[in-house]
Amino acid sequence: MSMTSKNHHLRLILVENETNDSKEIIGLLRSGGCPVLAERVENAADMKQLLDNERWDMVMTRMPHKDFPPAEVLAETVRSGQDLSFLILTDENVENSNDVMELLRSGARGAISLRSPEHFRLVVGRELQDLEARRAQRYFTQKYFDSERRGRDLLESSRDAIAYVRDGVYIYANSTYIKRFGFAGLWELQGELLLETISKDDQEKVKSSLRSYAEGEQGQNELQLQGRNTDGHTFETTMELRVATLGGEPCVQITIRERSHSKELENRVRQLKNLDQITGLFNRQYFLRRLSAEVKKAQQGHVSGALLYIEIDNFKNIQEKLGVVASDHLLVDIARVLRQKGNLAQGLSRFYTNIFTAVVRNCNASTAGKIADLLRSMIERHVSEIDGHSLHTTCSIGITLINESVPNSQEVLARASKACAESREAGGNRVTQFIPVVEDMAEREMQGEWVKRIRQALEQDGLHLLFQPIVSLHGEPGEKYEVLLRMREGGQEISPAEFIPVAQQAGLLPEVERWVISHAIRALAERQKKGLSTKLFVKLSEDSIQDETLLLWVGQQLRDAGVGDGGLVFEISEQCALSRLGAVTRLVDGLRKLGCGVALDHFGVAPNAIMLQKRLQVAYLKIDGSLITNLDENPESHEKVRRINQVARDSGGATIAQFVESANSLSLLWQTGVNYIQGYFVQEPSSTMQYDFTGEAS
Repeated sequence: MSMTSKNHHLRLILVENETNDSKEIIGLLRSGGCPVLAERVENAADMKQLLDNERWDMVMTRMPHKDFPPAEVLAETVRSGQDLSFLILTDENVENSNDVMELLRSGARGAISLRSPEHFRLVVGRELQDLEARRAQRYFTQKYFDSERRGRDLLESSRDAIAYVRDGVYIYANSTYIKRFGFAGLWELQGELLLETISKDDQEKVKSSLRSYAEGEQGQNELQLQGRNTDGHTFETTMELRVATLGGEPCVQITIRERSHSKELENRVRQLKNLDQITGLFNRQYFLRRLSAEVKKAQQGHVSGALLYIEIDNFKNIQEKLGVVASDHLLVDIARVLRQKGNLAQGLSRFYTNIFTAVVRNCNASTAGKIADLLRSMIERHVSEIDGHSLHTTCSIGITLINESVPNSQEVLARASKACAESREAGGNRVTQFIPVVEDMAEREMQGEWVKRIRQALEQDGLHLLFQPIVSLHGEPGEKYEVLLRMREGGQEISPAEFIPVAQQAGLLPEVERWVISHAIRALAERQKKGLSTKLFVKLSEDSIQDETLLLWVGQQLRDAGVGDGGLVFEISEQCALSRLGAVTRLVDGLRKLGCGVALDHFGVAPNAIMLQKRLQVAYLKIDGSLITNLDENPESHEKVRRINQVARDSGGATIAQFVESANSLSLLWQTGVNYIQGYFVQEPSSTMQYDFTGEAS
């Protein structure tokens, strides 16, 4: 058992008579795999200074100590208010020592001796696990209450009327709901029966819906009915019902939407959704929709034009010098300059931090170039006065034509971005036009070179595997790792994002994936020989899924390696499963017969994702990273993750949250019942499988 979790140093205060004993303690801990940062103290003043200035994990005190009695050490530790593990170093028989027993009664966690190194390490390891568990509990408890508080604040600020009901009785409501039904305050509404606020004619339908929710079924979630306020008057309303939790207990949430009848307000809200909040130009989402429409018209031969991709030069340096707020003021000023020629460039948008985009309609390459150069010169001549600074800025512009030959809007953006990058790399303050013929030739030459490099890597051991742990949030036993691929070349590691697309275009991807599978099976065989319960997750592309010989080959590889059932899990993307449902269904059935598991990757994006799991019944649902990012700030994503987890439970599967990069979403993932997490917050991909699952699964 490892004594500490990954990358964590034990911060230790040693109250010890002899320097040599301190060195022996540190050596004993380090030899047991526990990195240590230790300070030795001999008196109360030194210890108080350490406790006041830094956070510590453990105090070890020698008994007896000639200058600093252990009882005083314990008292100083308690006074600090830190949650520490306090251990007694003694060579006495603990049961026969009244002093040791008294310290244990007063809060010491245990007694250890250097004469028994194994017992020493086990006690320290146990104490550190308990300490980490206590700290994690406090963290998650705080996150839970913070989440509850934010939820209450949002409820109170909502214009919608929202209430919570348990067993047909109101337990909470926001002020809008309270006023809607004429109550004096929450104190008057709490404990009131929901049916008392519903007209008698509609009470049966409400009871029926509540009964369905109580029985775990999906009741009618939108009810048209007559509400009744405290003076007996009724009013027409629509109640939306959904299962929720409040204070950790299940209940039903009731929402009555605020219906605005102001057409002017609705139009204004629609307009604001399309605008960038800083510059007032159109935003990225609006421009992407507009560009798609322009490309579609061009493909149909109705119009032609050009895309301008405008990047402010050296913006990062400006931002570092002036700060974010002043940089935003600069962007507002430049947007004002560009807007002066809005009649020439339509749909002018702030596309990214310092990037603006626009479409020039009904133009050829020459006209688009002249308009782009006009905008470039306007920015070059303009002087922005920002917080007492006079700023001269320039820009790099990329142009690409939008005509019937362009494949899609993504390609149009990629071409314009590439042309802009050429302008920037040539020194900035210039315009570059994308020329398809030249670019395509260069692209073909580059792809040919990549194909050679990939073949060489396959033949000369230029590929290697990395492993990223998938960790249980609920203490499930066993090791799980996702298998990742890298290319090595000249001592440099190359990301799959650089070579996998080329391998796919060249038809090499199935061969690359078979290399990954065979090496993963070998690694799995080695783990099983050591008696380790390990699962390895390996991705399959659409190309491999359509390979009818794959199942036979995998079966032969497993038999040759002597790998037992359940060790290999194949990941199939949700999008691929939907587009190739027949082939995927046959593959899933075949893999099960071979004793392999299946996971649906990037799950939860498609509208019909739940239908997919009901049909395939795979063992794992890997929730798409877009739903995990900012989970604590996005109620819609939180609800979607909750539904996905319910679907997994109903089908006997488990959920994995991908791309967990910080602790912010952990409490919510745990609350929704997500089974496993994966991401850089847990551990970066590593060339070895050495993650301490015993220390993390708590």
